[in-house]
Amino acid sequence: MDRLQSIDYIFHPRSIALVGTSLDPNNWAGQMIPDALLEFKYNGKLYFVSRKSDEMWGYRTYPSIKDIPVSIDYVICSIAAHFTPKLMEECASKGVKAVHLFTSGFSETGEAEGLRLEQEINKIARDNGIRIIGPNSPGIYCPQSRLTFSPILPKESGPVACISQSGGHCIRFLRLGATRGLRYSKVVAYGNGCDLSATDFIEYLAQDQETRVIALYIEGVRDGRRFFDVLRSTAKIKPVIVHKGGHTRAGTRAAASHTGSLTGEKRIWDALLRQTGAIHVHSIDELVDTVVSFVFMDPPKGGNVAVVGYGGGVSVQSADDFEHVGLSVPLFPDEIRDKLRSFTPDANNSVRNPVDTQWLVWDTNKFGRYGSDCL
Repeated sequence: MDRLQSIDYIFHPRSIALVGTSLDPNNWAGQMIPDALLEFKYNGKLYFVSRKSDEMWGYRTYPSIKDIPVSIDYVICSIAAHFTPKLMEECASKGVKAVHLFTSGFSETGEAEGLRLEQEINKIARDNGIRIIGPNSPGIYCPQSRLTFSPILPKESGPVACISQSGGHCIRFLRLGATRGLRYSKVVAYGNGCDLSATDFIEYLAQDQETRVIALYIEGVRDGRRFFDVLRSTAKIKPVIVHKGGHTRAGTRAAASHTGSLTGEKRIWDALLRQTGAIHVHSIDELVDTVVSFVFMDPPKGGNVAVVGYGGGVSVQSADDFEHVGLSVPLFPDEIRDKLRSFTPDANNSVRNPVDTQWLVWDTNKFGRYGSDCL
Protein backbone atom coordinates (compact mmCIF):
# COMPACT_ATOMS: atom_id res chain seq x y z
CA MET A 1 0.00 0.00 0.00
CA ASP A 2 1.57 3.35 -1.06
CA ARG A 3 1.55 6.54 1.01
CA LEU A 4 -1.60 8.06 -0.51
CA GLN A 5 -3.53 4.79 -0.26
CA SER A 6 -2.54 4.43 3.40
CA ILE A 7 -3.89 7.93 4.12
CA ASP A 8 -7.16 7.21 2.32
CA TYR A 9 -7.55 4.13 4.50
CA ILE A 10 -7.31 6.34 7.60
CA PHE A 11 -10.37 8.34 6.56
CA HIS A 12 -12.41 5.20 5.86
CA PRO A 13 -11.61 2.60 8.55
CA ARG A 14 -13.92 -0.40 8.74
CA SER A 15 -13.22 -0.98 12.44
CA ILE A 16 -11.94 1.10 15.35
CA ALA A 17 -10.59 0.02 18.73
CA LEU A 18 -10.65 2.65 21.49
CA VAL A 19 -7.92 2.20 24.09
CA GLY A 20 -7.96 4.20 27.32
CA THR A 21 -11.59 5.26 27.33
CA SER A 22 -13.12 5.94 30.72
CA LEU A 23 -16.51 6.04 32.41
CA ASP A 24 -15.20 8.58 34.93
CA PRO A 25 -17.22 11.78 34.30
CA ASN A 26 -14.16 13.85 35.28
CA ASN A 27 -12.00 12.20 32.61
CA TRP A 28 -12.99 14.25 29.54
CA ALA A 29 -10.09 12.87 27.48
CA GLY A 30 -11.34 9.32 27.99
CA GLN A 31 -14.91 10.24 27.05
CA MET A 32 -14.73 12.86 24.29
CA ILE A 33 -14.01 10.63 21.30
CA PRO A 34 -16.31 7.71 22.31
CA ASP A 35 -19.13 10.20 22.86
CA ALA A 36 -18.44 11.76 19.47
CA LEU A 37 -18.35 8.48 17.54
CA LEU A 38 -21.53 7.23 19.19
CA GLU A 39 -23.34 10.52 18.58
CA PHE A 40 -22.28 10.44 14.90
CA LYS A 41 -23.29 6.76 14.58
CA TYR A 42 -19.91 5.72 13.17
CA ASN A 43 -20.65 3.36 10.29
CA GLY A 44 -17.97 0.73 11.07
CA LYS A 45 -17.40 -1.59 14.01
CA LEU A 46 -16.40 -0.20 17.42
CA TYR A 47 -14.39 -2.11 20.05
CA PHE A 48 -13.39 -0.95 23.54
CA VAL A 49 -10.19 -1.94 25.33
CA SER A 50 -10.12 -1.57 29.11
CA ARG A 51 -9.11 -3.53 32.18
CA LYS A 52 -11.28 -1.37 34.47
CA SER A 53 -14.74 -2.39 33.28
CA ASP A 54 -16.39 -5.32 31.52
CA GLU A 55 -18.71 -3.02 29.58
CA MET A 56 -18.62 0.57 28.28
CA TRP A 57 -21.41 2.45 26.50
CA GLY A 58 -23.22 -0.86 26.06
CA TYR A 59 -20.21 -2.54 24.42
CA ARG A 60 -18.22 -5.47 25.76
CA THR A 61 -14.62 -4.50 26.63
CA TYR A 62 -11.42 -6.45 26.01
CA PRO A 63 -8.31 -6.43 28.21
CA SER A 64 -5.98 -5.80 25.24
CA ILE A 65 -5.96 -5.26 21.49
CA LYS A 66 -4.79 -8.84 21.01
CA ASP A 67 -7.94 -10.19 22.70
CA ILE A 68 -10.31 -8.69 20.13
CA PRO A 69 -11.36 -11.70 17.98
CA VAL A 70 -11.42 -9.83 14.64
CA SER A 71 -8.98 -7.70 12.66
CA ILE A 72 -8.74 -3.99 13.53
CA ASP A 73 -8.01 -1.21 11.03
CA TYR A 74 -7.63 1.78 13.30
CA VAL A 75 -6.76 2.32 16.96
CA ILE A 76 -7.47 5.47 18.98
CA CYS A 77 -5.17 5.71 21.99
CA SER A 78 -5.89 7.76 25.13
CA ILE A 79 -3.57 5.95 27.58
CA ALA A 80 -0.55 7.55 29.28
CA ALA A 81 2.50 8.12 27.07
CA HIS A 82 4.78 5.62 28.84
CA PHE A 83 2.37 2.78 27.98
CA THR A 84 2.28 3.53 24.25
CA PRO A 85 5.34 1.49 23.11
CA LYS A 86 3.72 -1.68 24.44
CA LEU A 87 0.45 -0.75 22.73
CA MET A 88 2.28 -0.17 19.44
CA GLU A 89 3.85 -3.64 19.71
CA GLU A 90 0.41 -5.15 20.27
CA CYS A 91 -0.97 -3.22 17.29
CA ALA A 92 1.86 -4.55 15.14
CA SER A 93 1.12 -8.15 16.14
CA LYS A 94 -2.58 -7.56 15.42
CA GLY A 95 -1.96 -6.12 11.93
CA VAL A 96 -3.39 -2.69 12.76
CA LYS A 97 -2.97 -0.24 9.86
CA ALA A 98 -3.18 3.12 11.68
CA VAL A 99 -2.95 4.45 15.23
CA HIS A 100 -4.27 7.82 16.34
CA LEU A 101 -2.48 9.00 19.47
CA PHE A 102 -4.76 11.37 21.34
CA THR A 103 -2.18 10.91 24.11
CA SER A 104 0.20 13.77 24.94
CA GLY A 105 3.56 13.76 26.72
CA PHE A 106 5.96 13.34 23.81
CA SER A 107 8.28 15.74 21.96
CA GLU A 108 5.99 18.72 22.64
CA THR A 109 7.11 18.61 26.29
CA GLY A 110 10.67 19.53 25.34
CA GLU A 111 11.90 16.78 27.68
CA ALA A 112 14.33 14.05 26.65
CA GLU A 113 12.00 11.26 27.79
CA GLY A 114 9.10 12.56 25.73
CA LEU A 115 11.31 12.78 22.63
CA ARG A 116 12.65 9.26 23.26
CA LEU A 117 9.14 7.83 23.54
CA GLU A 118 8.07 9.53 20.31
CA GLN A 119 11.08 8.14 18.47
CA GLU A 120 10.45 4.67 19.89
CA ILE A 121 6.81 4.46 18.83
CA ASN A 122 7.66 5.92 15.43
CA LYS A 123 10.29 3.23 14.85
CA ILE A 124 7.82 0.47 15.80
CA ALA A 125 5.30 1.97 13.39
CA ARG A 126 7.80 2.24 10.50
CA ASP A 127 9.09 -1.29 11.02
CA ASN A 128 5.54 -2.68 10.88
CA GLY A 129 3.86 -0.51 8.25
CA ILE A 130 1.62 1.35 10.73
CA ARG A 131 0.68 4.98 10.12
CA ILE A 132 0.49 7.36 13.10
CA ILE A 133 -1.77 10.40 13.49
CA GLY A 134 -0.35 12.57 16.29
CA PRO A 135 0.66 12.21 19.02
CA ASN A 136 -0.98 15.06 20.95
CA SER A 137 -3.82 15.16 18.43
CA PRO A 138 -7.66 15.12 18.36
CA GLY A 139 -7.42 13.15 15.11
CA ILE A 140 -9.75 12.75 12.14
CA TYR A 141 -13.12 14.17 11.12
CA CYS A 142 -14.72 12.69 8.00
CA PRO A 143 -18.52 13.08 7.84
CA GLN A 144 -18.86 10.56 5.04
CA SER A 145 -17.41 7.83 7.31
CA ARG A 146 -19.16 9.18 10.41
CA LEU A 147 -15.67 9.49 11.88
CA THR A 148 -15.22 12.46 14.23
CA PHE A 149 -13.51 13.75 17.37
CA SER A 150 -16.36 16.10 18.34
CA PRO A 151 -20.11 15.44 18.52
CA ILE A 152 -21.04 19.07 17.75
CA LEU A 153 -19.64 19.20 14.19
CA PRO A 154 -21.88 19.00 11.07
CA LYS A 155 -22.84 15.52 9.95
CA GLU A 156 -23.18 16.62 6.29
CA SER A 157 -20.20 16.47 3.92
CA GLY A 158 -18.92 19.36 1.84
CA PRO A 159 -16.01 20.53 -0.34
CA VAL A 160 -13.65 21.98 2.31
CA ALA A 161 -10.71 20.10 3.81
CA CYS A 162 -8.76 21.31 6.83
CA ILE A 163 -5.29 20.32 8.03
CA SER A 164 -4.36 21.73 11.41
CA GLN A 165 -1.39 21.31 13.70
CA SER A 166 -3.58 22.57 16.55
CA GLY A 167 -6.67 20.79 17.79
CA GLY A 168 -8.14 23.93 19.32
CA HIS A 169 -7.66 26.00 16.17
CA CYS A 170 -9.08 23.14 14.10
CA ILE A 171 -12.30 22.99 16.12
CA ARG A 172 -12.59 26.79 16.12
CA PHE A 173 -12.23 26.88 12.33
CA LEU A 174 -14.80 24.10 11.87
CA ARG A 175 -17.38 25.65 14.17
CA LEU A 176 -16.98 29.19 12.83
CA GLY A 177 -17.10 27.91 9.26
CA ALA A 178 -20.17 25.80 9.94
CA THR A 179 -22.13 28.88 11.06
CA ARG A 180 -21.22 30.46 7.69
CA GLY A 181 -22.47 27.46 5.71
CA LEU A 182 -19.21 25.57 5.23
CA ARG A 183 -19.27 21.78 5.17
CA TYR A 184 -16.26 19.52 5.16
CA SER A 185 -14.82 16.59 3.23
CA LYS A 186 -11.84 15.51 5.34
CA VAL A 187 -10.23 17.14 8.37
CA VAL A 188 -7.17 16.16 10.39
CA ALA A 189 -5.68 17.77 13.48
CA TYR A 190 -2.30 16.06 13.42
CA GLY A 191 -0.52 17.44 16.51
CA ASN A 192 3.20 16.60 16.65
CA GLY A 193 3.06 14.84 13.27
CA CYS A 194 5.76 12.32 14.17
CA ASP A 195 4.79 10.18 11.15
CA LEU A 196 2.10 11.70 8.93
CA SER A 197 2.64 15.43 8.53
CA ALA A 198 0.91 18.39 6.90
CA THR A 199 2.88 17.67 3.73
CA ASP A 200 1.49 14.14 3.49
CA PHE A 201 -2.09 15.32 3.95
CA ILE A 202 -1.71 18.18 1.44
CA GLU A 203 -0.39 15.72 -1.13
CA TYR A 204 -3.33 13.39 -0.47
CA LEU A 205 -5.95 16.15 -0.63
CA ALA A 206 -4.55 17.46 -3.92
CA GLN A 207 -5.96 14.37 -5.63
CA ASP A 208 -9.04 13.92 -3.42
CA GLN A 209 -12.09 14.42 -5.62
CA GLU A 210 -14.31 15.33 -2.66
CA THR A 211 -12.09 18.31 -1.73
CA ARG A 212 -12.28 21.63 -3.59
CA VAL A 213 -10.61 24.00 -1.10
CA ILE A 214 -7.86 23.27 1.46
CA ALA A 215 -7.46 25.25 4.71
CA LEU A 216 -4.18 24.84 6.60
CA TYR A 217 -3.06 25.93 10.06
CA ILE A 218 0.62 25.17 10.57
CA GLU A 219 3.27 26.03 13.11
CA GLY A 220 6.32 24.42 11.53
CA VAL A 221 7.65 21.65 9.30
CA ARG A 222 10.55 19.22 9.44
CA ASP A 223 11.17 18.75 5.69
CA GLY A 224 10.97 22.22 4.21
CA ARG A 225 11.96 21.28 0.66
CA ARG A 226 9.29 18.61 0.29
CA PHE A 227 6.68 20.85 1.93
CA PHE A 228 7.49 23.61 -0.56
CA ASP A 229 7.28 21.30 -3.59
CA VAL A 230 4.00 19.65 -2.51
CA LEU A 231 2.36 22.94 -1.55
CA ARG A 232 3.35 24.57 -4.83
CA SER A 233 2.05 21.70 -6.96
CA THR A 234 -1.21 21.52 -4.96
CA ALA A 235 -1.85 25.28 -5.15
CA LYS A 236 -1.85 24.97 -8.96
CA ILE A 237 -4.77 22.52 -8.73
CA LYS A 238 -6.99 23.94 -5.99
CA PRO A 239 -6.89 26.87 -3.53
CA VAL A 240 -4.75 26.34 -0.43
CA ILE A 241 -5.29 28.95 2.29
CA VAL A 242 -2.58 28.99 4.99
CA HIS A 243 -2.52 30.48 8.48
CA LYS A 244 1.04 30.22 9.83
CA GLY A 245 1.30 30.37 13.62
CA GLY A 246 4.44 31.11 15.60
CA HIS A 247 6.07 33.97 13.68
CA THR A 248 7.11 36.13 16.65
CA ARG A 249 9.70 35.27 19.29
CA ALA A 250 7.00 34.48 21.86
CA GLY A 251 4.88 32.62 19.29
CA THR A 252 7.85 30.53 18.20
CA ARG A 253 8.54 29.58 21.81
CA ALA A 254 4.86 28.68 22.32
CA ALA A 255 4.79 26.56 19.14
CA ALA A 256 7.82 24.60 20.30
CA SER A 257 6.04 23.70 23.55
CA HIS A 258 2.71 23.10 21.77
CA THR A 259 3.67 20.60 19.07
CA GLY A 260 7.48 20.45 19.23
CA SER A 261 7.74 22.32 15.92
CA LEU A 262 10.63 24.09 14.25
CA THR A 263 8.87 27.22 13.08
CA GLY A 264 11.47 29.23 11.10
CA GLU A 265 11.71 32.97 10.50
CA LYS A 266 8.73 35.03 9.41
CA ARG A 267 10.46 36.42 6.28
CA ILE A 268 11.27 32.88 5.12
CA TRP A 269 7.66 31.75 5.54
CA ASP A 270 6.36 34.89 3.84
CA ALA A 271 8.59 34.17 0.84
CA LEU A 272 7.73 30.45 0.80
CA LEU A 273 3.98 31.03 0.77
CA ARG A 274 4.28 33.75 -1.87
CA GLN A 275 6.38 31.53 -4.15
CA THR A 276 4.12 28.49 -3.82
CA GLY A 277 0.97 30.38 -4.76
CA ALA A 278 -0.75 29.55 -1.47
CA ILE A 279 -2.95 32.26 0.04
CA HIS A 280 -1.48 33.63 3.28
CA VAL A 281 -3.89 34.72 6.02
CA HIS A 282 -3.16 35.84 9.57
CA SER A 283 -5.95 34.55 11.82
CA ILE A 284 -8.55 31.81 12.07
CA ASP A 285 -11.28 34.38 11.38
CA GLU A 286 -9.51 35.41 8.18
CA LEU A 287 -9.02 31.75 7.28
CA VAL A 288 -12.80 31.22 7.53
CA ASP A 289 -13.56 34.40 5.56
CA THR A 290 -11.23 33.40 2.73
CA VAL A 291 -12.51 29.82 2.50
CA VAL A 292 -16.11 31.11 2.45
CA SER A 293 -15.20 33.33 -0.51
CA PHE A 294 -13.78 30.43 -2.50
CA VAL A 295 -16.71 28.12 -1.73
CA PHE A 296 -19.60 30.51 -2.38
CA MET A 297 -18.30 33.10 -4.86
CA ASP A 298 -17.34 32.83 -8.50
CA PRO A 299 -13.77 33.87 -9.38
CA PRO A 300 -13.61 37.59 -10.25
CA LYS A 301 -13.05 38.45 -13.92
CA GLY A 302 -10.75 41.36 -13.12
CA GLY A 303 -9.27 43.56 -10.42
CA ASN A 304 -11.95 46.25 -10.17
CA VAL A 305 -14.04 46.30 -6.98
CA ALA A 306 -17.28 48.04 -6.03
CA VAL A 307 -17.50 48.80 -2.31
CA VAL A 308 -20.95 49.18 -0.75
CA GLY A 309 -21.39 50.05 2.91
CA TYR A 310 -22.87 52.40 5.47
CA GLY A 311 -20.60 54.85 7.26
CA GLY A 312 -17.90 56.97 5.70
CA GLY A 313 -15.07 55.65 7.85
CA VAL A 314 -15.86 52.05 7.02
CA SER A 315 -15.90 52.87 3.31
CA VAL A 316 -12.56 54.64 3.53
CA GLN A 317 -11.00 51.69 5.37
CA SER A 318 -12.43 49.20 2.87
CA ALA A 319 -11.12 51.17 -0.10
CA ASP A 320 -7.66 51.34 1.50
CA ASP A 321 -7.67 47.60 2.24
CA PHE A 322 -8.58 46.66 -1.34
CA GLU A 323 -5.97 48.91 -2.92
CA HIS A 324 -3.27 47.77 -0.48
CA VAL A 325 -3.62 44.23 -1.85
CA GLY A 326 -3.50 45.33 -5.49
CA LEU A 327 -7.20 45.70 -6.34
CA SER A 328 -8.74 48.86 -7.76
CA VAL A 329 -11.76 50.85 -6.50
CA PRO A 330 -12.53 52.96 -9.60
CA LEU A 331 -14.86 55.95 -9.78
CA PHE A 332 -18.21 54.86 -11.19
CA PRO A 333 -19.16 56.24 -14.62
CA ASP A 334 -21.95 58.81 -14.78
CA GLU A 335 -24.52 56.25 -15.91
CA ILE A 336 -24.16 54.13 -12.75
CA ARG A 337 -24.05 57.16 -10.45
CA ASP A 338 -27.23 58.56 -12.03
CA LYS A 339 -29.06 55.26 -11.46
CA LEU A 340 -27.93 55.15 -7.82
CA ARG A 341 -29.00 58.76 -7.29
CA SER A 342 -32.49 57.91 -8.60
CA PHE A 343 -33.32 56.18 -5.30
CA THR A 344 -30.53 57.39 -2.97
CA PRO A 345 -30.80 60.86 -1.38
CA ASP A 346 -27.76 63.11 -1.77
CA ALA A 347 -27.61 64.01 1.92
CA ASN A 348 -25.47 61.70 4.05
CA ASN A 349 -24.84 59.31 1.14
CA SER A 350 -22.26 58.83 -1.61
CA VAL A 351 -22.62 57.03 -4.94
CA ARG A 352 -19.12 57.49 -6.35
CA ASN A 353 -17.51 54.18 -5.21
CA PRO A 354 -17.33 53.41 -2.42
CA VAL A 355 -21.12 53.60 -2.18
CA ASP A 356 -22.09 54.89 1.25
CA THR A 357 -25.84 54.48 1.60
CA GLN A 358 -28.24 54.60 4.52
CA TRP A 359 -30.54 52.14 2.72
CA LEU A 360 -28.32 49.33 3.98
CA VAL A 361 -29.58 50.21 7.45
CA TRP A 362 -33.13 51.44 6.86
CA ASP A 363 -34.31 49.41 3.88
CA THR A 364 -31.92 46.68 2.77
CA ASN A 365 -34.55 45.10 0.54
CA LYS A 366 -35.04 48.35 -1.36
CA PHE A 367 -31.33 48.68 -2.04
CA GLY A 368 -31.22 45.04 -3.09
CA ARG A 369 -34.06 45.59 -5.60
CA TYR A 370 -32.64 48.74 -7.17
CA GLY A 371 -28.94 48.56 -6.45
CA SER A 372 -28.38 45.22 -8.18
CA ASP A 373 -29.61 46.75 -11.44
CA CYS A 374 -26.96 49.43 -11.14
CA LEU A 375 -24.01 47.29 -10.16
